[in-house]
Amino acid sequence: VSPLDLYRSLAEELGVRPSHRRAQLWTDIKKALVHLVDERNTSPVVVIDEAQHLSDRFLIDLSGFLNFAFDSRDILTMWLVGLPALRLRGFFLGVTTLAFSAAVSSYFLNEQFFDWVPTGRIERLPLLGQISVESPTAFYYVSLVGLVLVATAVRGIRRSRTGRVLIALRENEAATQAYGISVTRAKLTAFAISGFIASFGGALFVHHQQAFSPVLYLPDQSLLVFTSTVIGGLGSVTGAILGAVYLRGAQWFLPGPRWQLFANAAGVLFVLMVIPFGLGGLYFRARDHALRWVAERRGLIVPSLLADRAAEALVSEADAARAEETGVEEATAVVGGGP
Repeated sequence: VSPLDLYRSLAEELGVRPSHRRAQLWTDIKKALVHLVDERNTSPVVVIDEAQHLSDRFLIDLSGFLNFAFDSRDILTMWLVGLPALRLRGFFLGVTTLAFSAAVSSYFLNEQFFDWVPTGRIERLPLLGQISVESPTAFYYVSLVGLVLVATAVRGIRRSRTGRVLIALRENEAATQAYGISVTRAKLTAFAISGFIASFGGALFVHHQQAFSPVLYLPDQSLLVFTSTVIGGLGSVTGAILGAVYLRGAQWFLPGPRWQLFANAAGVLFVLMVIPFGLGGLYFRARDHALRWVAERRGLIVPSLLADRAAEALVSEADAARAEETGVEEATAVVGGGP
């Protein structure tokens, strides 16, 4: 939809015959809106749905339309309804969600503005009404079981059709959409799954602290979670766990500030420079190397482990055959008296 199409639709809704000239069309719409406000005492509201599909050029033209004759009066109210975050990809989307978390923690979760934020002590009720989780050890096992359940669920989703759609969407959005898959619905599904996991972890954390405080949910905590994911390796459940263990373990268990350097920004950059594929990629490469060594030592043929070796062998055989054919042709030319 072009801006001119929008203006013509608006003119038809106002009972104005659309003009082919933009300036005249704007003037007619202005007169109709002023008539609604002054004569009929009506405040017109225009709602544009699916606004995330609007181009930047469209929005610039729209701002010019709204400022054309309404500098001194607020005659028209226009709502843009959509999901603008769906237009972003990769790290830009991550930064947007971090900005949203900053707004939530400083305003919506602030007891100065809302009275529904809990301020008292949160008691740990018995699990299923039978199992006490008052002790730190008992709650540790509850958290560990929660981690196992989440990891199992995420692995199951990854192997399902939903997981394959999300992976395909990450690799090539245009090709995925060409197969009739709704990109908006797939992205909303990813947001819903990640939001559920985050809320589940937040509920466990609140009961672990037995209190709720906005200080515990500052944006820097989201940055730590994001950093641990990058260190561990994007797209891997094992990598996410290894990244969290590295980041928190370095802060808790390494002796002295010199060793804890590996847990700050400089240490994270060093790890990413040495291991760009993350700790999860390092783990999987070490696993494949060990299994390949065992297979070669025992004379086992495992296609999934030796596929790269098989490809290299095929290339070597092709080169050898080509060299042999070249040698035969040269020998034939010499025997035949050719150059």
